[in-house]
Amino acid sequence: MTDIAVIPLHGFNAAQETALHKIRMARLADNAFTGGERLGLRLSIDDPVRRVKAYFDRFWRLNFDEGISSRGYWIEDLIEIAVMQDTRGVYGGAPYVTQVPIEWGPRGAGSVSAFDFVAHHDLRDLPVSVKSKDTGVPIDKMKPSTSNVRQEVRMLIEAGYPPGAEWHTWMGSLGEMAARGPFVHHLGGADAEPAVQKYVAAYAAEREGVAAAFAHFAEVERRGRDVMSDPLWNDPSAWFNHFGLRTTSGAFRYTHLTADPQVEARHVANMDARAAAKEADAEKDRTKAAVEKHVREQIALARRDDPKARSIDAYSAAGKVVTYTLTSNDQIRVTEKDAPASAAA
Repeated sequence: MTDIAVIPLHGFNAAQETALHKIRMARLADNAFTGGERLGLRLSIDDPVRRVKAYFDRFWRLNFDEGISSRGYWIEDLIEIAVMQDTRGVYGGAPYVTQVPIEWGPRGAGSVSAFDFVAHHDLRDLPVSVKSKDTGVPIDKMKPSTSNVRQEVRMLIEAGYPPGAEWHTWMGSLGEMAARGPFVHHLGGADAEPAVQKYVAAYAAEREGVAAAFAHFAEVERRGRDVMSDPLWNDPSAWFNHFGLRTTSGAFRYTHLTADPQVEARHVANMDARAAAKEADAEKDRTKAAVEKHVREQIALARRDDPKARSIDAYSAAGKVVTYTLTSNDQIRVTEKDAPASAAA
């Protein structure tokens, strides 16, 4: 079992800096030529319904801004230097190739995905995936998400890797200039995590549904019709009945939120939170009214001795002195300050 470690992505020597420069120049040239676009259906889209819809309608694509894309490319290039080329590291400087293409998907879709790296290590081809995150999570706590692992399962299956095949995932952070890994997974077999086995089984059915859905809407297009006018396009029940696919991200247009159980659950939670906040505001108003009534009574009593009295003090639970003052326009002003040490004690 390979131990998970944190690897710095800085402090390179002159040879490493030269290698990094060459990698970056090649990256820029490739992106200028391809536009950084993958062709056809995208394995990176976790929702199988959205995966099909995104091919026919750009609205359903997962759009990443240039900043996120640049971060991902930077992490890949830094990991290539710090991990893949390190002769003392996990892979011992083993030969590797980058951006290994995977032609996959329904016939006619022209879909291409790619492994970040494939190392020829220990007499086998070992796919290596890189994921970047900068969400404030410390690098020593980072690990692949379930959607990361599901995507990698799809990629290995489509690339024709056999049951039991091993692959690695590295997590990178530009904020901390470090990477954590490798996270070792197996595509089924005795060494596979139960979750991975579940993803493998689920994808076997999912890929058939995606192929059937693609074939249906490709035929609609071939006949010169708008896929969005097809009766199946916006019908969740039809997608399940015809293709066995369910959306996991609400990939339908709804007149009512209650048409989607997942969105409805979020809607109910949102309304519950709104109701709780509304009740909290109402309770705050009731409490404020009761306190102000008491303050006015106390100031009225104080004015029996001092007609100019207009304030009353109270101690808060946080050890503050709260002063309620009746202003000249008959409003209650509230101020607070730290209590004197003797009073706070």
